[in-house]
Amino acid sequence: MQFPMDFGVVSMIRRTILAVGAHPDDVELGAGGLLSDLAARGYEIFVIVLTDEPESTAAARRREEAISAFSMLGIGRDHLAFAGFADGFLQVSRDSVSKVRDITSEWFEVPDLVITHSMSDLHPDHRAAWQLTAASIRNTAILGFPISNSFLLTGFQAAVWYNVHKQEQIKLDALRNHASQIELGRISPDRSFTFHRDLGRLVGQGPVELFDLNIPYDSARSEVFLKQLLWSGVCSGTEIFNFRAGDLLMDGARHAAPLTVSTFHK
Repeated sequence: MQFPMDFGVVSMIRRTILAVGAHPDDVELGAGGLLSDLAARGYEIFVIVLTDEPESTAAARRREEAISAFSMLGIGRDHLAFAGFADGFLQVSRDSVSKVRDITSEWFEVPDLVITHSMSDLHPDHRAAWQLTAASIRNTAILGFPISNSFLLTGFQAAVWYNVHKQEQIKLDALRNHASQIELGRISPDRSFTFHRDLGRLVGQGPVELFDLNIPYDSARSEVFLKQLLWSGVCSGTEIFNFRAGDLLMDGARHAAPLTVSTFHK
């Protein structure tokens, strides 16, 4: 199939993506491959890590691990912020929303896309991260990723996937920076790909990073951006994407084929 335009590489137009994780390592686990791919294509990726360990030495070590991991994904220190909320006690409040908005105001007015945790998650910090992100950035579509040790499969509606084999080695290398968590047995870079293979089975693919999708009412720009990603072949989408994104079509593409699993199956 011929796509109407090629959006694989960003040139003149600034495209910004915000990724938000409850803890250091969450964003890398859930979306590290996709973010590395997009960074290499010229998209500006910004990341907020919301919480810190309660003990200062452990907190400092985890921050350094995150800085190193994101550097390997192509995301520099000036595009990474630590909000400093307490691990295990993340909440949505006027103060926490204000903190997130203060951080993002230094980077952009409104991002083109937000990537954070899925709400189909049993970890209270992960669920709070989604709620806090949605409350802080109200007019942007949100891709939500699952985390293996707290994924709630029931109710999860896969909308977009990324074939993570494209960036497998980069993602593995980035995850290996989180030595403190590997030592404690909390994460395993190699085991993470077992989870990606399981997610891939849900959409008839090999290993994927899989996302659900929430679209606010007033987010037309973000919907167009998502369709650009799919039309360029960076990501693929399911019928859930069609349902969530509605009938919005890009200018000059009104006769393009609908976004279906078969359309983007590779």
